[in-house]
Amino acid sequence: MAEKNPALRTWPVRPVIAGMVVTAMCFVATVLITLNWFSSRSLLIDSAVQTS
Repeated sequence: MAEKNPALRTWPVRPVIAGMVVTAMCFVATVLITLNWFSSRSLLIDSAVQTS
């Protein structure tokens, strides 16, 4: 892949990969926090509905 395309060798690949990894980690963390928040909200709503 790198031998066929000379632009890949001159392009700084490591900063791009690091940026992609950081972006993916931030995205995963945001999704997990959102899912945890929604699940806690739904659990609170379910418990409130069951107790009433």
